[in-house]
Amino acid sequence: MKISNKLAASCLVLFSFSAQADIASDITEGKSMQEIFTNAQADNKSLSDIFSLISASDQNLLPDATTYATCQKLDTPETVTGFAFLAIPDNLKGTVTPPETVSDLVKDVANAAIACGLDKNNLSGPALAGGVDPTAVAAATAAGSGTGGGGPGVAGTGTAIGTPGFNGAGATNNAASIN
Repeated sequence: MKISNKLAASCLVLFSFSAQADIASDITEGKSMQEIFTNAQADNKSLSDIFSLISASDQNLLPDATTYATCQKLDTPETVTGFAFLAIPDNLKGTVTPPETVSDLVKDVANAAIACGLDKNNLSGPALAGGVDPTAVAAATAAGSGTGGGGPGVAGTGTAIGTPGFNGAGATNNAASIN
């Protein structure tokens, strides 16, 4: 009985290692995201596991993985983005103050998801699920995609539009006023 328990434990360890080695070898061999995901899914890896294994092999591929999984609709954009944020190492997730401390990796994952259909107003849920401060993500992605402030395909003026104040300059007879 002791031999079969040891054998079962050894097989489990080898199986776990081979799954990680498969994704790592796919990455080392320069396979496409489609091949990486297809092979991992053939090994019955969950989407969360795939993101974790990609991050363990090369965390800089997380935005590409997010693009692939979101655009191919492997799950909802919010779920995919949450798994991607979760896979980012904790030291790269950033803090609220100042928002500039959010790593480029977090910004790139968020922008990859936005490019494939995630409404940037829906980033807070995936950010919370992935252990990333939603306020920092919102601030980091607030500038949009660099197309003039209007978002993808929308020409913006780059001019900030202020919010009218209550009973201040530009405000007239506001029903709810703060004095």
